[in-house]
Amino acid sequence: QRLDRENPLNKDMVLTVMALDGGGRASFCTVRVVLADENDNAPRFRAAEYRMSIKANVAKGSLVTQIQATDLDAGSNGRITYSLYSEARLSLVDVLEVEPDSGWMMTKSAVDHLQGTILSFFVKATDCGSPPKHSLVSAFIHVVPPDSFVPSFRQPQYSFTIPEDTAE
Repeated sequence: QRLDRENPLNKDMVLTVMALDGGGRASFCTVRVVLADENDNAPRFRAAEYRMSIKANVAKGSLVTQIQATDLDAGSNGRITYSLYSEARLSLVDVLEVEPDSGWMMTKSAVDHLQGTILSFFVKATDCGSPPKHSLVSAFIHVVPPDSFVPSFRQPQYSFTIPEDTAE
């Protein structure tokens, strides 16, 4: 079976080595094996896609959202940097930026001229391994009028039960 550092069964391997001298005497030694990390995992985003709305009058430098990914590898193989990627004609680099180390996305300039537009792009998460591995996630930002109400939830998750005999 192939050894993999990320497999919990391979986390802490302890071997007992026995040496025999041929005359019936034996000596024992305990050896702890620590597996070195191989860059065998690409970053994984916490969400399948990111959808958000921002008001057209949002100030330059405003935080939009934080994109987050994880990498099972250790050390530099698991350290992630973020960047924007788009195939669209609209140049996102003039409007948005992402902080490479934290994944915080923010406005780089005014977006009022984009009111009614849905910005569609990808965020790329790249690990610092050699060779580096990366993943892409879709992101959509709807630029809404300044006076519009953008719905939001106060909690990340809600749970409730509805009896099956409840009328419509």
